[in-house]
Amino acid sequence: MKDITNNKKPQTTKTKNGKTSIFDLRHEFDTREQFIDYIHNLSLEWIKTNKKVEYANVSATIDIESSSFLDTNGNKTAIMYCFTFGINGHSYLGRTYDDLLFMTQLLVDIFELNFYRRIIVFVHNLAYEFQFFYKHFTWERIFAIKERTPLTALTTGGIELRCSFLLSGYSLAKTGEHLQKYKVKKLKGDLNYELLRHSKTPLTDTEKGYASDKFSHHRGAFIFIFCLA
Repeated sequence: MKDITNNKKPQTTKTKNGKTSIFDLRHEFDTREQFIDYIHNLSLEWIKTNKKVEYANVSATIDIESSSFLDTNGNKTAIMYCFTFGINGHSYLGRTYDDLLFMTQLLVDIFELNFYRRIIVFVHNLAYEFQFFYKHFTWERIFAIKERTPLTALTTGGIELRCSFLLSGYSLAKTGEHLQKYKVKKLKGDLNYELLRHSKTPLTDTEKGYASDKFSHHRGAFIFIFCLA
């Protein structure tokens, strides 16, 4: 598999009105500079609700890859070794919490997000991935259907996480199978999960490719939820 991190200028597809479609999908990661530039030049439409809250009409996803192991006390624990942050069809592969916080804060600053002006970011299986988020953000409110099972979580900066697994009712692999118009690759979990990885572990092409394919399925979950497949 080729290295999907590239230095080419990101390509976008325009709709009839000249705006970038939220359903376009690039099958390669942007560099950090490309992704930041894309966000800076992104023109968003806003949808107002009857609760005085407006949402950006944008597809946004975050996915975390983690390694689990037993600590010195014999307790199972896990650490993040990379994350994929997607906006529309563009995606960025990051390695640290500082990088993740920088990217989310970039959205807050550029689009002036707050309680009444939000961007929804879908996370598949938020119940699991929330354990990696909760210490790094300040939360306005969290809605959970039961203990340790959040459905939505809103930061004080206007980033609203929503669980696409609970909303769609399907795993990422099954979501991809149900898409009709927007096809994605078959998701293959062929990584060596016994290997301990951290933020400085060099990622192979296979590991990068798996993260890219998962991003495609996250986009599929977004499309499925909004009945646009």
